[in-house]
Amino acid sequence: AVAEGKIYTFGGIAGVGNARRVLDVVEVFDPARDSWSSLPAMPIGNSNAGAAVIGSRIYLIGGKIKAGTNPSGAAISNVYVYNASTGTWDTGPSLNQDLTGLEACVLNNTIYAIGGASRGESFNSIEVLAPGADKWIIVQALQKGRTDHSCALLGQAIYVVGGASAPSLDGIEDTLEELTP
Repeated sequence: AVAEGKIYTFGGIAGVGNARRVLDVVEVFDPARDSWSSLPAMPIGNSNAGAAVIGSRIYLIGGKIKAGTNPSGAAISNVYVYNASTGTWDTGPSLNQDLTGLEACVLNNTIYAIGGASRGESFNSIEVLAPGADKWIIVQALQKGRTDHSCALLGQAIYVVGGASAPSLDGIEDTLEELTP
């Protein structure tokens, strides 16, 4: 995510097989100094979360956390908000469903959480968090469920590109959908 002229990275997965673990690391790249530095850890290790930025606030939406003996993690509905100005964490309203591999975009200060997967199923839902709202609202659906896709803004449209129609990344999608909220 980009906030206040710096690039922020959050979490991820390290290791393979039973040694896989979900990370809670936060790092920031400062282009003015051409250097990376570590920041205080996330409230909980997470990977595959959507990220959206409004002002200096970076929203980490859904994702995977370590769950019991599953080192790869389980999808969550949690939203954590990092304030790049103060270096502090807060919680935001949870999604309506547990999602990992979703994509997030911001259009007109409104966050769109698009698609994702949970419990072996890809979702076609789009959840919206409007400015000042305290809950996510499901507003429309993609033509088909997808996970691990990308989104881009062009004018007043959101374009959803690629991804997979199954959490196992089988069924690779080569489609583009235009959303005009």
